[in-house]
Amino acid sequence: MLTATQVAEIEKRMEDEHRKDREALSRLKRFLDTNSNGNGPTVTAVPDDDPSDSAQYPDTIIGKISAVMQADPTYRWTVPAMHNHLRSIKYPLLAQKPEATIGITIKKLQKRKKIMLVRQGAGRRPNVYRWRTDSKDVTQEGSESERATQGQPAHVH
Repeated sequence: MLTATQVAEIEKRMEDEHRKDREALSRLKRFLDTNSNGNGPTVTAVPDDDPSDSAQYPDTIIGKISAVMQADPTYRWTVPAMHNHLRSIKYPLLAQKPEATIGITIKKLQKRKKIMLVRQGAGRRPNVYRWRTDSKDVTQEGSESERATQGQPAHVH
């Protein structure tokens, strides 16, 4: 059970948070034009053409990997090479297994057709990727389902 002093402390913290929220809202209103007085700048929302575009999120891991790969489109990257590069530039990798996170991120970029698989890895040889530079690099990858149907491999019908 809470004591009266604890309840008073909680109430004080809640009032502080509410005051901060009101102040932030009033600062925001100063920058938005409500069309009532016309004095402030008009803010127009620009529709996002590609919601999967990682360039709009530069502080995320997918945005960072995209920027690194796009900076030199001819360089061939592996997951361990990207991991070493991100560590060398002191990018904060907070995951328990950062190479797994990087691998998943690279697969997402490949699925979004931002990067391409240069060489399929096997065993201890990792996959090699590079930034996709033009539209003629787009192959038929992903045109067939990755799942086999009726227990048969995808190439057997």
